Amino acid sequence: VESGKPVDDESIAVLQRYARQNADEWVGHVNLGRGLQMNKERVEEAFSAFSTAYSLAPHLSSIAGMLGSLAHLHGRKKEAAEVYRTALAVTPRDASMYFQLGLATQEEADDADGLSAIQGEDASISAWKAAVALDGELTEAYSHLANRLASKGDRKQAIKHGQTAVALNGTDSLTHE
Repeated sequence: VESGKPVDDESIAVLQRYARQNADEWVGHVNLGRGLQMNKERVEEAFSAFSTAYSLAPHLSSIAGMLGSLAHLHGRKKEAAEVYRTALAVTPRDASMYFQLGLATQEEADDADGLSAIQGEDASISAWKAAVALDGELTEAYSHLANRLASKGDRKQAIKHGQTAVALNGTDSLTHE
């Protein structure tokens, strides 16, 4: 299944048949999820396919990434954050998963108010700090961390992380907002 391209109904039927016939193999469910996710009317089926695949192979953070990204894309930020947290319990050294967790918890905090917003903000900052600790070249994490710290009023740390992002990437629009 090619990423980003719509999948016709006949191909979906083939993917469904394969997933049913090979119910204990995660790959068939991933391919089905990837095929279904491009069709807005079939998003719930895509969630189901990715969830099945992830339950069969919880050690594969890439499946959690697909499931979390789909949840995040469709506004299910709390669900996305939970998927990322679950994946990190299994693969705690996955910098990209921490990065995604930071995005989900930041947006969750932005949608909330009061104490929830403060807790969500702290969660996003913590997630991005973990991401850059694991992968010191993850420019996007430095950029998001810098902006979030700036919004919290921690100018010194925001500048430090923003400068790191620029040094790694030359320029980055997020650090210049």
